[in-house]
Amino acid sequence: MSIKNKDDLFSIEQIVLDSSATTKDEAFQELATIAYKAGCIDNIDKLTKALWAREHETSTGLEDGFAIPHARIKYIKKPAVIFVRYQTGLSWPTFDNSAVQVAIALIIPTNKKNDIHLEVLSNVAKKLLNPDLRQTLKKENDKTKILALLQAEDEPTTVTKENYKGYVLGITACPAGVAHTYMAAKKIEDEAKRLGYAVKVEKQGANGFEDKLTPEDIQNANVLIIAADIAIGEQERFVDIPILKVAVSEPLYDVDGVFKKAFQIMRQLPNQQIPTTKQIKTKKEKGWFKLHFKTGAVSLKNAVLTGISYAVPVIVAGTAIQALITIIIQIAGADYIVQHANWLNTLSNVAGKSLSILSAPVLAAYIAYAMADKPGLTPGFLGGLACVYVTKTAADGTVIVDGLGFLGGLITGMLVGYMMKLFKKYLVSQKMQGVLTWFVYPMLGSLISMCVILFVIGQPIALLINVIFSGLTTLQTSNLAALLGIIIGMMCVFDLGGPFNKVVWAFSFASFSQAFTGGQLTNPTLLVPYACFWAAGIGTGWTTALVTFIGRRFSNQYEKEAGKMAWILSSLGITEGAIPFALSDPFRVIPSFMLGGAVSGRLCAAFNLGSTITGGGFITMAGIQSTTGTVSIGVAILLWLIFAIIGCAISTSLLLGLKYIKTKPIIEKKVQTWTVNILSLGIVPVVKKQHLKKFKQLSSREQEQYLNHKQRKNNSKIER
Repeated sequence: MSIKNKDDLFSIEQIVLDSSATTKDEAFQELATIAYKAGCIDNIDKLTKALWAREHETSTGLEDGFAIPHARIKYIKKPAVIFVRYQTGLSWPTFDNSAVQVAIALIIPTNKKNDIHLEVLSNVAKKLLNPDLRQTLKKENDKTKILALLQAEDEPTTVTKENYKGYVLGITACPAGVAHTYMAAKKIEDEAKRLGYAVKVEKQGANGFEDKLTPEDIQNANVLIIAADIAIGEQERFVDIPILKVAVSEPLYDVDGVFKKAFQIMRQLPNQQIPTTKQIKTKKEKGWFKLHFKTGAVSLKNAVLTGISYAVPVIVAGTAIQALITIIIQIAGADYIVQHANWLNTLSNVAGKSLSILSAPVLAAYIAYAMADKPGLTPGFLGGLACVYVTKTAADGTVIVDGLGFLGGLITGMLVGYMMKLFKKYLVSQKMQGVLTWFVYPMLGSLISMCVILFVIGQPIALLINVIFSGLTTLQTSNLAALLGIIIGMMCVFDLGGPFNKVVWAFSFASFSQAFTGGQLTNPTLLVPYACFWAAGIGTGWTTALVTFIGRRFSNQYEKEAGKMAWILSSLGITEGAIPFALSDPFRVIPSFMLGGAVSGRLCAAFNLGSTITGGGFITMAGIQSTTGTVSIGVAILLWLIFAIIGCAISTSLLLGLKYIKTKPIIEKKVQTWTVNILSLGIVPVVKKQHLKKFKQLSSREQEQYLNHKQRKNNSKIER
């Protein structure tokens, strides 16, 4: 931006070369008086208080006798730069403990129409990093020359070096968002370039996000330096990258020390791709929609990961407590616990509520929070809570839908996040912003989210579940009963405690109940669905554990943590322990679970294995028997265990293969092509025939380079 003399931003009248002020209070009074005479403000006291308020947050003294007092309040009518040189040095906290000889004050309005001046004001602050300019400003007595120096544009630095040692990222932020934010950014940039590193610094200042770090930047950076005196925005973007946090003033007086600390935690990236200015420009030129769609996809993925990170402790705590109490009850006996320690049942019920009631609201709230900041929290919580109240009861009184589970929380969080982003963009008012933030956003957002879940989304899902329940009941007595085991196995592991899992469990339990008359087993065939359900369900936790152990180099931290507990929980009949694992890579995990579950369920049904115990996991195994009496109880139990292991082995093998293929772009491309060919009955490959023909004409090395390039550009595939 060209620095122009707009609206008296710079003026000879705003330059004082022989101020008689001897204290900081006198200096602020003088600065406020000059601003008043320049027409910047109508009340001197308000500006003086604003300067002191900023000073109390952190000193605006720099080094070498300079200070940059500044204020940004709504009472300022127009921006200004005021230059004052003092006859005697003022006592003012500075980096080098020197007395302040020159103060350059930045007077900044808050209204948006003056945002054009923020870059000018920030450039003035950055000029003070130049030691030669500082010496000139302390000695020059010609106001015209001083004015010219303040207005002069800096020559843009051109870096032609391409063999960088690495890639350094930075984020700077200060309370006012003008002076220290940009000065610290420039210090980090200059030092990184001097040391031979590529660098990009995101400024979170009065103008919002500037030079925002992209997922590609974060993926390829060695370290992130956060120099801030306030909480930075969208911190959930930074999962695996090493982070150094310092005060925003530290790079100004000890940038060498900051980089020494950064180098100690810097990570090494063998296949590092440092984005260049040319690459970024090319990406923007290829189309607005494509660029923003990819950016939005990555932001949505990061928001979902944020929601998962908050929901996982709820899931783990609830399932672990339930599992522990279940073990105690199985050892001591249910009747004994009821008579002597019924408080354990109460505790188990409370822990269970953390899964059935809290998991969806927490997941929805923090997904919405990651997308829309604080305005998304309350509508997210209440929208997620509405998911709990979506219920459906069969004609015989069986509850087949009891909440939408984590699937409902996921959908709610994304809907609320987008809705609140629109609110923040279009439902704004400077005069009424407080009312909007504290009343309209939470009230209107919550009302809409609850109504959408209860009356728009929830009811169709409940109706679908009811149709599935009725279909399973019909299927059980039809000529296609052989498919029942496959369907039960697949639906059990599809959403891990969600509505589809619950409807199959409800059907299996209802079938189990109908197998008994007067407490006597009268129809053993009806025991089969329950045995099929848990033969499939038990494999989710074991698959999670095996994949995160055998394929730990393919697994992130969330998945590894899930694997440590999931096998115990599924063994006790709690499938929710695998939810973090499934959510982290759903398009590979869920199909693998479903295939293994289908095989286990079908084998149990084919061999007519049923269970007379309604526990869960391996507890069910104690009641396994052949409903036709063709094999003994011991053999039936062994067969059921083998079928569960077979399904687990299939899921584990498939998932390990898919995760391995993910690291091989050429193989993954071929698998994708075959999959699309099969699912589209050959239609899509015909459309892409010419493209594939050209691709196949490339050498193996060229194919790999092309696919690696495509993968880097596709931000939605970046592993955080």
